[in-house]
Amino acid sequence: MSKKLPLAVRLYFHPPLAELARLIGYDELPLPEAKEKLKPLAEKYGKQTMEQAAREIVSIDVTTDPPLVRLTEEVRKACWQLLGAPPGQKEARSGQ
Repeated sequence: MSKKLPLAVRLYFHPPLAELARLIGYDELPLPEAKEKLKPLAEKYGKQTMEQAAREIVSIDVTTDPPLVRLTEEVRKACWQLLGAPPGQKEARSGQ
């Protein structure tokens, strides 16, 4: 039985997760806009694969109208190399 790799690792080595994280980024998107932007990835990887990826790394705030889609906090923290420094944070420089 194989052990599932941690999300922070899979995020970088499983293209559907990485591309979805890049698509959403550090911002939040209105759900209709996110669904529209997701269509090319669903065509590329399959709808079921992208639905699973979204369940794993995306949260939806249904208290807003329209609902807002964003990366989960765990994913936002793991995306430093994938997306660069989060807004409001300076990138760490080596040797300083």
